[in-house]
Amino acid sequence: MPTTLASYLRGARLRHGWSQPYTAGRAGISLSTLLSVEAGRPAWPETVRRLACALGVDAERAQDLLVQLARAERAAHHDPTRGSAGGPSGQGRP
Repeated sequence: MPTTLASYLRGARLRHGWSQPYTAGRAGISLSTLLSVEAGRPAWPETVRRLACALGVDAERAQDLLVQLARAERAAHHDPTRGSAGGPSGQGRP
């Protein structure tokens, strides 16, 4: 079973035999948004809902994958070795 939102949605699109432009139009999103989602970039929950609905896939599973992606993004950008942002001005170390 796919473990990422991108592979889950791309797999559903391919099972239907749909092109990316057709899928984007059917979901009511831009082609560039679909390309971004399929490339694994972060997506708005409404975008995921629209794609799931258009593709006839489990929207809850798609949302769960979206949450996992967001958590992974936050974890990737969090570096516990850097310390805090610094004084009241919020200026951290370079």
